[in-house]
Amino acid sequence: MRQKENAPTAQGNESAPNNRAHYARLSPREARALTALVHAQDWITRETIDRVACASNGPAVVQALRHKLGGHDAIEMQRVPVIDADGKAARAGRYRLSD
Repeated sequence: MRQKENAPTAQGNESAPNNRAHYARLSPREARALTALVHAQDWITRETIDRVACASNGPAVVQALRHKLGGHDAIEMQRVPVIDADGKAARAGRYRLSD
């Protein structure tokens, strides 16, 4: 059986190897979190990421997204002072896509 030959190309334009960029696939949790971040008007709390992504560890979902989106700078994080359920001072995380 003969091997399939490359299609003819325009002169001076040799066929290049398939150099498609490698796109990381998102897990369903990551996809839900990213959709929420894209549609957010402002910051999204860690609790919202947990709820939207159906995850109990939103920061891990955000970390995985950062890795797949090209680095830590892809998603901003702030820790803001809050009062927790026991009346104690705490710092809650919130996220948004970088500009």
